[in-house]
Amino acid sequence: MAMGFADAVGPFVSLAKNEFQLSNAVASLIPFVGFVMFGLLSIPMGVFQDKHGKKLVLMLGLSVALVGLLNAAFGLTSFARFLLTVLLVGAGAAILQVSGNPIMRDVSDPGKYARNLSLAQFVKAIGSLSGPMIPLVAAKYFGASWTVIFPIYAVALVVAAPSPDPAVLATLRERAAALPEPDLAAFTVLGDDELLVARWRGGSAERARTFIQDCWRILRPALLGRPAVAPRIWAT
Repeated sequence: MAMGFADAVGPFVSLAKNEFQLSNAVASLIPFVGFVMFGLLSIPMGVFQDKHGKKLVLMLGLSVALVGLLNAAFGLTSFARFLLTVLLVGAGAAILQVSGNPIMRDVSDPGKYARNLSLAQFVKAIGSLSGPMIPLVAAKYFGASWTVIFPIYAVALVVAAPSPDPAVLATLRERAAALPEPDLAAFTVLGDDELLVARWRGGSAERARTFIQDCWRILRPALLGRPAVAPRIWAT
């Protein structure tokens, strides 16, 4: 589904055009910036994957897309910042595409690869369709801005990350238990420790972003072996 988030760039054109008062020519840059990353990254990431493995490339794609979504979740103060979000989401989707199909073949039983790949395309379509649907529902029923789509997508990517070890899971659950009322959060591991599901409910987008950041700071060192140094763009 995360790969489908890049397809949501299309509906963003009219929304961003009104938000930033863009001309038609400038607004046309939005889908170009997102989809050009598929052409630029597909071959280099394929070579990188051959040397370093599919799981690392998968995590890299999720991480790049998450950075872009969090950049927007912290506030779209300029059109340049919005374009950076589109570029990073497009780059993340391109990287995920490189690793997604080979991983699907690895985890599919003999003779079931085509079926599983078709199912994956169906799930991807959910991400694609969410682009026009989430802003519409948010505005009609909750009076929220269309930009609410970015923290929602960010939570979805955190959920998509591979599950951590029990010690990390315990730390996440401690953070969830310490949330102030009325905020609630929970973590569940599904399958054979293959999927970590994170759930959050509350009344503040700002607290939702803080929760996402806390999850990221805990999961990044555990899953990638790298320090959780926040990108400078988050502070702008």
